[in-house]
Amino acid sequence: MHHIITRNQGTSDHKHVIFSDYILGLQPLSNPFVSVIIPVFNDANRLLRCLMALNEQTYPKESFEVIVIDNGSDDHIDQLVSEFSFVKMTSESSQSQFAARNKGLSIACGEIVAFTDSDCLPAANWIEQGVKSLAGATDRVVAGKITIYPRDPNHPTSVELYDMITGLAQQTYVEKLHFGATANLFAFRQQFDKAGFFDAQTKSSGDLEWGQRAYSLGCDLIYADDVEVRHPARRSFTDLHNKVTRTIGGVHSLAKRRRSTFSHPLERSLLSDLVPPVNYCIHILRDYRLQTLTEKVQIVLVAFFVRYAEASERLRLQLGGVERRR
Repeated sequence: MHHIITRNQGTSDHKHVIFSDYILGLQPLSNPFVSVIIPVFNDANRLLRCLMALNEQTYPKESFEVIVIDNGSDDHIDQLVSEFSFVKMTSESSQSQFAARNKGLSIACGEIVAFTDSDCLPAANWIEQGVKSLAGATDRVVAGKITIYPRDPNHPTSVELYDMITGLAQQTYVEKLHFGATANLFAFRQQFDKAGFFDAQTKSSGDLEWGQRAYSLGCDLIYADDVEVRHPARRSFTDLHNKVTRTIGGVHSLAKRRRSTFSHPLERSLLSDLVPPVNYCIHILRDYRLQTLTEKVQIVLVAFFVRYAEASERLRLQLGGVERRR
């Protein structure tokens, strides 16, 4: 007996018919329907480039949709989104990227859900390779490669160098922390039915918490080098400071509410933050990807900035400060 699932696409009268197991009980579905979920906050220009990259996908257009969730932007993206027939847009007023992703999940029609960010550029075969990596294994979650790139490859800033070496290390996340960053993540929808949605109260590290939760329930988490998106490196100390404060806020929030099920390498004491990052600096000096001593010194200096920015934000939160959004 074959199984047919029909889901209504939001406000549209059109319905996709999804054969979730077999067509007529004989042939496996070659192109399962995929819902790509993208939250956006004040990032219209980069969202446009992301949607243009998705417009060039090798996966059949009729087999995927893109859901853009406006998470309280000041700029208007309605007209931008309307230029792409495969995109539908909704909004989420709760100021959390993970609440926005949950909103996308709530209206997604896909048997498979894929996540990326508005500032990412998916490779042309991103959806095709993501579906292949799942290989019909409904208990599998695929975390794809995230390549960090500078604005000017010939003259990267010290912060860009730091971000390229340390940022979004997806394979390490999978192998050591048991999660995949939502900048590049594929899963069958039923994994979210099983493990639940993201923690909507956090503004950062919600993908880590969900990944660890799904992993504890038996999901098969794998890293796929051929499922690639490109992500711009943070360029300035202001950009990096915003990232640090958002990350520490997410760790602080989740650790308070889910201490028994959540672990993060940045969940440490304020006293530990005051210790200079000597071991990390030794690791940087040995890193083969850095060609010159100047590059190594630049990254070491940025590492000190990050360590004490973390300490400052942790102290602010412990004194009753509110988790920052950006």
